[in-house]
Amino acid sequence: MTGYFDPYGKTSGIYDLTSRYVPYDQWAAHLTRLVRFYQRRKAEDVLELSGGTGSFRTFFNLPEIRSYLITDISHGMLRGAKLKSEDTGIPMRPVCLDNRKLPFRRESFDLAIMLFDSINYNTEPDSVRQVLSNVMSTLRQNGLFIFDFTTPVNSITNSPEDFSEQFEEVEASFVRISKYDPETQIHVTEFKITEEGRIFTEKHIERTYTITEMKALIERVPDTELMAMLHEFESGKKAGPKSERIHVILRKR
Repeated sequence: MTGYFDPYGKTSGIYDLTSRYVPYDQWAAHLTRLVRFYQRRKAEDVLELSGGTGSFRTFFNLPEIRSYLITDISHGMLRGAKLKSEDTGIPMRPVCLDNRKLPFRRESFDLAIMLFDSINYNTEPDSVRQVLSNVMSTLRQNGLFIFDFTTPVNSITNSPEDFSEQFEEVEASFVRISKYDPETQIHVTEFKITEEGRIFTEKHIERTYTITEMKALIERVPDTELMAMLHEFESGKKAGPKSERIHVILRKR
């Protein structure tokens, strides 16, 4: 990839450490319930966008899956996914790409997923719409796209003031600083990583979206049916103004 720069080249090495408390098993069980409830076709060919180091895939293993493609914009993240696949024997094919420019043919997948508020990394609403449109075009008829996004309530509730935290592990020493601007809805997480006496800095920039904003973007995506917007991890509860994280289920018409 000519001129490629890995935006998360340093944090990819500590990603599993920073996400060690993520309940991947429970998240995978939640997604499995959603797929089973809303699916009209078997999830044989699956696309996971912004899959990081592949941790979710190791818990999400529907028996009908015949191909599983995992993408990320970071080569470093995908190296981790490749190693997990080799260690566990769970197949996943890594592809490094920008979610706004999917190279796949139309109607290639039965199920697409994009988790861990990855869509919030699109800080411009039109970029979100572009991702939604591109993903839906890759789905076969009645295919599902399930993603989650965080709302302003999440950033305000869980980060009422700017906060920082520090970890010192065998793998790395790093400081994580988080700041949220409610006016712009921009949430910045800065990592300061110490490696062999040198300090590296990486910023992860996200934008929160309200349920109204996300609905308006979905309405602009062709051949798309909004099946549900669900409150956090409760598969039977509709999302509302107090929801911090919302799971969205879209179906390809």
